Amino acid sequence: MTRQVKMLTLLASPHGSVQPGQIATFDDEQAAQLVDGGYGIYADEPAAHQPTEVPLTSMTVPELRAYAAEHGVDLGGATRKADIIAALQAQDG
Repeated sequence: MTRQVKMLTLLASPHGSVQPGQIATFDDEQAAQLVDGGYGIYADEPAAHQPTEVPLTSMTVPELRAYAAEHGVDLGGATRKADIIAALQAQDG
């Protein structure tokens, strides 16, 4: 069987990539690994049954940049991971 997963982070593999926010279909085992690892949420379940979002510190710099773009956060000149996280947290605060 397969499950649809809405990605919270960038997924890149030899078979292609899935951007944050995109929905992709995976076999049950891979879908469970992605959701349990905090990299995605099941697209067909209510939000109450979903795990929380991935902590910013677990994301790579490209994932943080994609997250910022998706949430409309201006990173200014931030290039280091710590600076990007600080800019994202300042926007939330």
